Amino acid sequence: MMSDGWPMFDVIDKVKELGADGVEFVLDDSIPEGETLEERAVKLAEYARGIGLETPIYTTGANFFQKDPAAEIKRVERHVDAASAAGIKLMRHDITAGFYAGYEGLQTFDAVLPTVSAAIREVASYAQSKGVTTCSENHGRLVQDSDRMLAVFNAVAHPNYKYLCDIGNFGGVDEDCAKAVSKLLPFIAHVHAKDCFWRSGKERDPGFGWGRTRAGNYRRATIDGQGDESRVACIRLRRFRFAGVRRHRRKRSGRYAELCEFEPRYRRDQFCFRQIKQKTKTAFRVFCGKPLFLCFFRDQISGMTISTSWPSFALLLMPSIIAWL
Repeated sequence: MMSDGWPMFDVIDKVKELGADGVEFVLDDSIPEGETLEERAVKLAEYARGIGLETPIYTTGANFFQKDPAAEIKRVERHVDAASAAGIKLMRHDITAGFYAGYEGLQTFDAVLPTVSAAIREVASYAQSKGVTTCSENHGRLVQDSDRMLAVFNAVAHPNYKYLCDIGNFGGVDEDCAKAVSKLLPFIAHVHAKDCFWRSGKERDPGFGWGRTRAGNYRRATIDGQGDESRVACIRLRRFRFAGVRRHRRKRSGRYAELCEFEPRYRRDQFCFRQIKQKTKTAFRVFCGKPLFLCFFRDQISGMTISTSWPSFALLLMPSIIAWL
């Protein structure tokens, strides 16, 4: 499925065959000859809906800190048009990939903030006129910390700009995900749930498959719920809710209903994800013509969507699978 030989429509069919309920499209500017970006997005969305799959969010890349940010704004706005034409009401875009080649200014986040916030605000305003809400996730080292994301929201200050919370990405900058998520609750519109193993940078290099954090510690992706991230605390935050989402309270405890349930497994600080069929739906994400194995769970009480890595979905569908590449 990860090969170049899979047309996106065949991937969508496979997603349906595997029992998912939705698919997220991640589109760049490369489209088949003879089609426009809007036509491509509409065809994909209509095909997915035609076989009973939801399309919760449209995703594209962006880099607003560059020599010509105006051109990047116009490019991203074309994706807004495509999302609107396809009937997808939420669109995620990146913020920046870092300092561009030839940049001679001060290489700090504060130096970047005025440029990227102005661009984000312009795109958010344009998207609002198209009936699309824009969002960005904590992604790309330079804008990955919760405090920096808060600074972005304060600088943009636009009601149509929201936050795609990626629980696992905070670990890449050595930040506890539960503390980080608690700071950004009011802005969250969509959630990606990821998990990683963590090892101290003081130890020897664990070897192949382990990445480095900003502070030089080691991380490796694993089955969602079995790593070292504080994701259980994130999901169980009593005030874990979203703007415009109806709250659901338990009759006895008065607490907000948990979005997912967990059960202890393997060791005390690890948990195994257990899907609640009555409350959740699953979806795959298709990335620029290739399937990116992420699984989405839609909570039918709140209407919000959280995602998890593909091994977790494989674990749910095929219990015999015990490892992933």
